Amino acid sequence: MKKKPTPKNQNAFAKATSIFREQGGVLRTMEAVRLGVHPRTLYVMRDAGVLERLGRGVYRLADLPSLGSPDLVTVREYGAAKTVADCFKYRNKLGLDTAIESLKLFLKKKRGSLDDLVRFARVCRVEKVMRPYIEALL
Repeated sequence: MKKKPTPKNQNAFAKATSIFREQGGVLRTMEAVRLGVHPRTLYVMRDAGVLERLGRGVYRLADLPSLGSPDLVTVREYGAAKTVADCFKYRNKLGLDTAIESLKLFLKKKRGSLDDLVRFARVCRVEKVMRPYIEALL
């Protein structure tokens, strides 16, 4: 059941809509709150059909064109070193060949420092797994 926004909500809707547009049309609840959107406004906008829920805590403006790859909306990019560490962390799902290829590209294109790579490997708890591959490729 779609609710009509009250005049009181219209200013909040306009503010929230502009924030969503500035951020590409898709936001997580915590990001929206951090940018100044009240959680209640999100829920009222959802109920009014202004926002659509893509997943738990992920909303997008309903008037935007449909997504080509909705599974990639919640993926955040941190940097090349973190991405390589994540590839090794999820090597059982992605495949070891994908993880090794990402490491080769990282080292070949010099996309970051080796210190960053080792730091993110420690964070992802794959330093011992990655070290032999790093040593072999250097």
